[in-house]
Amino acid sequence: MSASTTSCIINMLRKHLLLPICIPFLMVACAHADTESKSPAQTPYLGQQLEARSYLIPNWEWEHEVRIYLPASYSVSEQSYPTIWVTDNLLEIAVSAAQLFPRDGGVKQEFIVVAIGAPRTASFAEYLSRRNFDFSPEHSQIADILKGVLKPEDVGGADAFMQFLVEDLRQELSAEFRMDPKGHAFVGHSGGAMFGLYTLFSKPDSFSRYLLSSPATREPWLAMESDWHKANDDLKARVYLSAGGGEANIPLTAGLQVLSATAAIGERLQTRGYDSLVSKTEVFDGEDHSSVIPRAYYSGIAFLYNGYLEQKVADEATE
Repeated sequence: MSASTTSCIINMLRKHLLLPICIPFLMVACAHADTESKSPAQTPYLGQQLEARSYLIPNWEWEHEVRIYLPASYSVSEQSYPTIWVTDNLLEIAVSAAQLFPRDGGVKQEFIVVAIGAPRTASFAEYLSRRNFDFSPEHSQIADILKGVLKPEDVGGADAFMQFLVEDLRQELSAEFRMDPKGHAFVGHSGGAMFGLYTLFSKPDSFSRYLLSSPATREPWLAMESDWHKANDDLKARVYLSAGGGEANIPLTAGLQVLSATAAIGERLQTRGYDSLVSKTEVFDGEDHSSVIPRAYYSGIAFLYNGYLEQKVADEATE
């Protein structure tokens, strides 16, 4: 990429950095407008949304809000459930997508959903600064195009956030709720998807499934995958990548390489020959960076958990 092109994109980012992620934030706010006055038992879901919880990661300056949804059958069964972990506190969208999951052999699959992110009371600016830090590795590891926008102190929380999510929060909630240890899926959009790629190519066994919607920039993700491939023969995961076809027609998301990055990463995974990897890349014509979210979540969950019940029954029969 030429220096003039990079400079142009950086200027757009400085002016419009909020654009790629403002709609997801507003969707969260709107979703809560109808439910914040209701008790958890009165939510419009088939299951139950529990009271929000707050967690402080060691050495963090702010708390993360965690919201949990339990499926309708949870209180009347003893079974364990696959669990969807969604970033940006997008509980409502993830639950809606999960409830549309196709029936597997005539049986309706249900999910526990855990959403984590900035509290709903956080200002928009605070929400943005928190997610930038949570989702990003050290400044030296982020894409060059983002180094002109984000300062070293703005990023660097990815490793600690991953540890909290996988080793601390999951351990606590798994002890409290019946979560299937083989059914954990990570779900992230935009910056959340970039954090998902960082996790996938550094500690892939953190989740068995990854739904990565509209990640930006081809690097450092392709370089991280190359490093993983040099040191490992396999990548054990089920991965769904997606983007909106319209993202190539908007200067900002085009400059951030959203569509081309999604395609390049998907092609890399398909051609590596990892025995245990199952991946799919999907482009939704006409969708942009915000309108693609519901379609990506629904299609991604359907792909990631296709055949899950059948495999679970087979595994239980051999135990």
